[in-house]
Amino acid sequence: MSLKIDAELKGAFMTAAKSMNRNWSLLIRNFIQQTVEC
Repeated sequence: MSLKIDAELKGAFMTAAKSMNRNWSLLIRNFIQQTVEC
């Protein structure tokens, strides 16, 4: 899957994930999984 995401938004998300000591790709995967399970 490939998504087009605004570069500024992507950078902010990656920075936030790093500050929480989380892998940004895992956060996205978890979000997608939770959304599908609803």
